[in-house]
Amino acid sequence: MNKIHNRLFTLIELLVVLAVIGILISILLPSLSRARKVSKQAVSMSNLKQIHVATMAYATNNNNWLFDHSTNWHPHAGINRVTGGRNSVMDWERMAYESMIGKTLNREEASELMAPNTAYYQTFFCPVLRDSRPERTNVSTYGEGDYSMNRHFITHRNLAKLVGEIEPIYVGGEANNNDPGVASDDFRNGTYDPTGEKRPAYQYINQQAIGLFINGSVKTFSKSKGAEIHTAITNHHNFE
Repeated sequence: MNKIHNRLFTLIELLVVLAVIGILISILLPSLSRARKVSKQAVSMSNLKQIHVATMAYATNNNNWLFDHSTNWHPHAGINRVTGGRNSVMDWERMAYESMIGKTLNREEASELMAPNTAYYQTFFCPVLRDSRPERTNVSTYGEGDYSMNRHFITHRNLAKLVGEIEPIYVGGEANNNDPGVASDDFRNGTYDPTGEKRPAYQYINQQAIGLFINGSVKTFSKSKGAEIHTAITNHHNFE
């Protein structure tokens, strides 16, 4: 009768297996990281497309006129409806969101629907930029987010004047962005400082910024293209 001997792994064999596993992990982790970032960029691009639909809906309901970056009168913003000021205006994110849901929100509704972890938060805060920024514990109901409205749309808000895709209407970057499209050494290597200058974040795939154009297309652009966009803004050659 033959005896069956249980063969155990030797220490060397175990070390070899662990080494192989380590090599496989080192190969797969960068790919998984890139895949996660691509997925988050896809979400961000989807966000911008939703924002574009809301923007166009607002214009359709307001004689082909866009909302302003930060000085939109709103019935529930405050008590001062005559002289203006912060108490009587909303930022563009609030106006776009209300166009998106088809409802003008009062203060209580806005506090509930524009809080962190809501549909508002998922749309107006970028998952790519959130990797380098702390999660928000509260969101101003005046309108906050990770996307910026092009400053030039403040003075060229009539859609009849806005044609082509010379420069983006929205970019991913610091909220209250007043100078989009600038190519800056501050963003080399794809880094972004939330406390630094208000510029587009060249932090997406392959150190690209992201932009939504007036025709609804969402594209990434490099620093060199950002410099071209900045020149168009500076020389007022946009939208012609």
